[in-house]
Amino acid sequence: MKHLVFLMGLFMSLQAQAIQVTVTIPPLAALVQPYLSKGDRLVVLLPYGSSPHHFQFRPSHLKALYDADLILTVGNTVDLWAKKPIQQVLKQNVHTRHIAMQKQPGLAVLPSREQVLLEEHSKEALTQHHHDHIDPHIWLSIKNATLMLKAIGQAWQDLKPSEAQETADKTKQILSELDQLDHEIKGLLKPVKNVPYLVLHDAFYYFEKPYGLNNLGTIQVSTEVKPGIKRVLQLRQLIEKAKVQCVFKEPQFSDNQLTYIISGLNVKIGSLDPMGRFESSKNYVDFMKALAMQYEECLAR
Repeated sequence: MKHLVFLMGLFMSLQAQAIQVTVTIPPLAALVQPYLSKGDRLVVLLPYGSSPHHFQFRPSHLKALYDADLILTVGNTVDLWAKKPIQQVLKQNVHTRHIAMQKQPGLAVLPSREQVLLEEHSKEALTQHHHDHIDPHIWLSIKNATLMLKAIGQAWQDLKPSEAQETADKTKQILSELDQLDHEIKGLLKPVKNVPYLVLHDAFYYFEKPYGLNNLGTIQVSTEVKPGIKRVLQLRQLIEKAKVQCVFKEPQFSDNQLTYIISGLNVKIGSLDPMGRFESSKNYVDFMKALAMQYEECLAR
């Protein structure tokens, strides 16, 4: 009987420690993955392989927010669709924790490269639009990811105080892995850093800037605006004149436009995935390694 009571107590303790984490997009799931233990539940609102630009919020998503002990968002236009539902949940569930990654102290936020070009050519643009065009893909910076992980680790310690030291050790281990990852990516991409290429849309500035990659521009100014005839001709001329090695598509979007633009030109097609189209068991290190290899494979001559 004593053994049964002990086992029931142990089971209840484990159940009490188990938590649900609800995140808006797959890259946040990749950051959380190493902290999960048996019994914990991870819910990703945006389906793997989908684009956040056309997300439809459903009742099941609202339930996933209400059931969460911890909610993680990027906190910018990428998951703006979740802002009001989360505010609603936090008003009713006072014990639910919410972390908006872009609000972490010290996190680097970059302007979109379209905005950088405007500011280089127009003081008026600098005055009028300085705060309007922010690149939302903050998770593609390893330095930003270290700040995000520290925030997640602290929340985990608060939610699971009996595992505080284990969580602190885990955070230290992951941060060490990220530092090593940064060195590995630098080594991998150094031989191809000067090779010219184009991307489908401006989603990779945070990744490309630290490694000095030679991105000459985008096919689409935004996911909603397709290039016109004049832009298509300019892109074809750029590809030929600059000897562009690769044009990168994205799995979340149709590549019909891209295929049309490069028809008959001597250029390779690669694929980059800023959202992480991978199994939910993969972590952030796996995600970033895969992204770096996608660059290297297409840019290598």
